[in-house]
Amino acid sequence: MTSLRAFKPQLLDLDIYAQDVKGLGRGRGFKVVGRGSALDKPSVTEPIKGRLLDLSLMLYREGLLSKEELVKRFDLILPKDYQALEEERDVLQADLEEAEEGFSGKLNDLTDLIADALGEDREDWEAEIEGEGKDRAYATLRYALERLIDEYQAIKAMQEEKS
Repeated sequence: MTSLRAFKPQLLDLDIYAQDVKGLGRGRGFKVVGRGSALDKPSVTEPIKGRLLDLSLMLYREGLLSKEELVKRFDLILPKDYQALEEERDVLQADLEEAEEGFSGKLNDLTDLIADALGEDREDWEAEIEGEGKDRAYATLRYALERLIDEYQAIKAMQEEKS
């Protein structure tokens, strides 16, 4: 048994080693013939991981390990920080919605310019267009561009007939 005064786990290598041994004969012990890391062996690491989690929980329940120590060591997010993250998410979501509304407004402005150039009223196109919000703005612009292309092709055809 090792004396607790001599036990210094912080000085040990941070690895899990497995050793291959060879018997030296009856009653003569063993000889280490190979040594290597076992971190890539789930049959070794899974039971150790389970035991470490159990030990951590025991230390926490005994008051020897605090939430703050766990959070700091493992870069975790405390539940109180979730509220700040949710608030930040809500602000970003509102900013995104505002930007989308502004973008939809620009699409609508462009559609109005096309309608004016065609001498048509955009309101007359409403029955032809489906969708809501920015999808409707895209659909309206697409319809306006199709109308503009149709008008261009009609003018081009008339000019070719005159030539």
